[in-house]
Amino acid sequence: ATTSLMGPASPCRSAPRASSHMPSYDSLDLSVQLELRGIPTQAWHLSTAEHLLGSSCWIERLHPSTRSRADLATFRLTARTRDPASIRRAAILEIVELVTARD
Repeated sequence: ATTSLMGPASPCRSAPRASSHMPSYDSLDLSVQLELRGIPTQAWHLSTAEHLLGSSCWIERLHPSTRSRADLATFRLTARTRDPASIRRAAILEIVELVTARD
């Protein structure tokens, strides 16, 4: 499946906050809202978004409709980045599905 990564929808500067689990967080001074499209329901997880976005940004929070799975057409999130241009615009998501043998 090809996944379309839309964004940054609206980059805005904000004051960085301290974070003990991500040492370089303070250098991620841009907040962006991203939309990922084409993610199948079986891959509707934060880890999928992290995999697709790679090291270009750090996911700060998921949109309420993404968390609740109310809108499975668009995976919305807010992330922090140094450079919005480094966020990829498209990716190929390969999903391996296990097929169980039937007796």
